[in-house]
Amino acid sequence: MKKFIRYLSFAFISTVLTATPSIAADQIAFYYPPFGEFTLSTQSLETFAKEGKITKDFAFYAGRATPQQLAQLRELLQQKFKVTPTLVSQFSYSPLGEKVVQRLGELIQTDKRKNGFYAIRGALILAAADPQGLTVVNVLRRFPSNSVRINFTEGLQVVSNLTDLLKRKDAIVAFIQKEANAEAANVDFSKQPDLRSRGNFRFSKITLELKDQTRDRRLPVDLYLPQG
Repeated sequence: MKKFIRYLSFAFISTVLTATPSIAADQIAFYYPPFGEFTLSTQSLETFAKEGKITKDFAFYAGRATPQQLAQLRELLQQKFKVTPTLVSQFSYSPLGEKVVQRLGELIQTDKRKNGFYAIRGALILAAADPQGLTVVNVLRRFPSNSVRINFTEGLQVVSNLTDLLKRKDAIVAFIQKEANAEAANVDFSKQPDLRSRGNFRFSKITLELKDQTRDRRLPVDLYLPQG
């Protein structure tokens, strides 16, 4: 059980997606042999991260951890990576970044047990653009699936790498910045379209307000429809 708690803690650090803000992961699901499948609501993690409170849902797991382990878990959930959405996008679309995200996708899967590659990449970019920054909880809010499924077998193989990632996060962010700058330096922007210029197509704008019944919130949406 000690390995399980350790894995649960560090797996969250890389839970990271082409998502719409109206969809979010409500729970984390994982299979822990031989005991079966377990789930944990993301709201319980958010409450624990922000307030330090242990909800009834989280109590089952918290009761099997030491106070030190719980403190470490809360610290992990509160960790913020100081990166811009542009930087995250540049890296995640680079050859190296795609390999990293693809590897994480084997660990962090959608509720259909599919590789979470696209979900992770979209969630990282959206979370980095949020005023609260790129945190584990923020990424979970933007996961385009009702649940985040942890591939436990795969997780046991990469947990040491995730631990190293946390310890060296500042160095890793600096490396990503360097790689992104190097890639941008090789682009001849004089040969690229000027995105500031008005295009040849006309469009009309329609503003809608959708109602999210599940979370009792309103979602403003702007539709830009091409004409002609």
